[in-house]
Amino acid sequence: MTNTTRLCKSKPMVTVNGRLPGPTIVGQRGTLWWHAHVLWLRATVHGAIVILPKLGVPYFFPKPDKEVVLVIGEWWKSDTKAVINQAQKLGQAPNVSDAYTINGNPGPIANCLANG
Repeated sequence: MTNTTRLCKSKPMVTVNGRLPGPTIVGQRGTLWWHAHVLWLRATVHGAIVILPKLGVPYFFPKPDKEVVLVIGEWWKSDTKAVINQAQKLGQAPNVSDAYTINGNPGPIANCLANG
């Protein structure tokens, strides 16, 4: 559990090695993502998988000057377990998130001094 602040609200969250999103895993070719298979943990326990070509095998496109990993996610101010429990109780989809995130961070919020 890691205390995390986003959208002017702090809450304890399950993280991997204290990171949100979790660590990037480097593999063979392509880029995928990994996530928890427990519904309420998917909001925090996820990360990128970078898959590189085998040694000696070139990219099938011109090699980029720079590579940057972007992990797109969502943020709920509410406890995600409570959001899932409420949805299951009502037989509906979960409430929409309060923000989308890039690499675990929402963009700046006008009414929030701590824009983390």
